[in-house]
Amino acid sequence: MEIVLYIDTCNKDMCVGLSKGDELVYNVSYEAFKKQSEVAAFEISKCLDSCGVKARELTKIVVTNGPGSYTGIRIGLTLAKVMSKVLNIKLVCLSSLRAMCGKDSCSAIIDARGGRVYYGKYVNGVSVVSDCVKEVRELDLSEEYVGDTYIFNKDSRKVDIIKNMFLLKDEKCEDDIDSVRAIYLKD
Repeated sequence: MEIVLYIDTCNKDMCVGLSKGDELVYNVSYEAFKKQSEVAAFEISKCLDSCGVKARELTKIVVTNGPGSYTGIRIGLTLAKVMSKVLNIKLVCLSSLRAMCGKDSCSAIIDARGGRVYYGKYVNGVSVVSDCVKEVRELDLSEEYVGDTYIFNKDSRKVDIIKNMFLLKDEKCEDDIDSVRAIYLKD
């Protein structure tokens, strides 16, 4: 049976989950902005313990690798790479913006500060506009957005990152874990 661990620390929330076969059995997400380094390893351990799973039983890890918080990206990605390498298991990296959209059709944004956002547009989970940095004033407010829509005073629908990552878990695995890199978008 496939047992998959999910990790997202790219934005304000700490997201950890676990699936066994075709069932998502653990899903936790809470705001931990600037505290991911303090809680990420603990949350992963808590997830495994709660599900009665030993790390050596994992068959795959799915992790977001940016864009987003510079430190947040590094925390989740480092934990995932180390576990994947030590356990000799598959690693799937997903854009944090893609994880926000899942298999839906929408645009995802993350506040990049200074009147800018990290932006990606997806149709049925497939990128139609590559993740990039945009000025807030460049955004088409008629689009459906998920993410940090507070920057233009608009409500966003709630996104279940772990559920979306679960739906995308069968993406191509990284063949060379050492070559996995974070997505740090620049202007």
